[in-house]
Amino acid sequence: MSSNGGSSSNGGNGRLGLTLDAIFGELLAAALSLAVVIIGGNFLKNKLDPLHEQKKALRKKRQELSQRLRKLNSKAYDLDDLTSLEAVVAQELVLPDQLDADFTAVGGLKEIKESLEETVLLPLLRPELFSSSFLLSPTKGVLLYGPPGTGKTLLVKALAKASRASFIPISPSTILSKWVGETNQLVHAIFSLAYKIQPCILFIDEIDSLFRERSAYDHEAYRDMKAEFMSLWDGLLSDPNAAVIVVGATNRPWDIDAAILRRMPRSFLVDYPTTSERKEILQVILSEIVLEQGFDFDRIAEETPGLTGSDLKEICRVAAYQPIREALQKEKKLLANGKKQQEQGISSFANLANEYSRTIRPLRTRDVLNAKETVVPTIWKSNSYREHCEKQYEASLARDNQDEIVSTFLNRLVSQMHILDSNNNNEAKVNKHNESSP
Repeated sequence: MSSNGGSSSNGGNGRLGLTLDAIFGELLAAALSLAVVIIGGNFLKNKLDPLHEQKKALRKKRQELSQRLRKLNSKAYDLDDLTSLEAVVAQELVLPDQLDADFTAVGGLKEIKESLEETVLLPLLRPELFSSSFLLSPTKGVLLYGPPGTGKTLLVKALAKASRASFIPISPSTILSKWVGETNQLVHAIFSLAYKIQPCILFIDEIDSLFRERSAYDHEAYRDMKAEFMSLWDGLLSDPNAAVIVVGATNRPWDIDAAILRRMPRSFLVDYPTTSERKEILQVILSEIVLEQGFDFDRIAEETPGLTGSDLKEICRVAAYQPIREALQKEKKLLANGKKQQEQGISSFANLANEYSRTIRPLRTRDVLNAKETVVPTIWKSNSYREHCEKQYEASLARDNQDEIVSTFLNRLVSQMHILDSNNNNEAKVNKHNESSP
């Protein structure tokens, strides 16, 4: 009896073990199947979703943006602290340590830099100095105007870096939206974000394109956008503690709306550099280039009248390639000679050529002067081409007028000849009739 009971107990335990193993196997198989389904579903979803890569890039961008916001000494430490439209605007945010320009990188413009330091920089760094009277309230709008390429944008970046202020560049693509009402909301988001991350500089490059003179033909949404922007800007003017400044840059100040200009009481002309300023600009541009002994900055500055900092940079870029070009040409000759000598059983010159290519000569004054003769500023080329087209058009009109005059003269001549022929025929008929009459 006891043996039968023990055997039945062992049989029951065995069946129970088999049952547990079967259940565990089924659960494992189900889990694996579920994992395969989930992985396969996600894979298919990603493959079939046309916006998958964009969403992935957006998530990465939001992570980078969150890290940037956490670096700010402000209340907005995370995207959760921002509205959805503020997060959109924050994607344009540039932190001071991300700016690659400072005042040492701006050649010349000494008086303008000093004025900007007093007008913008000092109120942002030492606000307690300007709190004793409303007359000392810092300006909330600054306009930089002047020819293209004179360093207006570079000045603003240097200003933002020196003031340790956040930098938000504003362009039409930042504000204008195809959805009704969203443009005004984006404008509001720009100012609300600037308040949260202040000190902040709102920079509008080519401000004339965004805030040109209003007319009766403007679209309603465009008029509303400008009205909303100016209304929020007035809020800055009424708040003396707001460390937010709007800075605009343009080469067409006469196209800007008068109401916008009124809100920019301080304006600075960033004009073509003088001879001494061109020398300073050249020294900044060539500061990291190996120069020949006695490189003549004064001569180059004197022989480049009417050129902007952008033009000088392009000339120096072309000039800096000349030593490299010469080294490559000599290397090719050495390699060619080495190949011939190899064919004759003589050792190769390849090592010597490689060594020579690494020893590029310093930049010479003559290189820059030669580059000046070959590099013509684009604006000069465009103006010259416009004059050429106008002359061609005038010549074409003159030719057309001349052809028309000749054609008119010939037509009149033919007409007169027909009249003369007709008169001669009539006279001949009259004479014949008179002769035939008794």
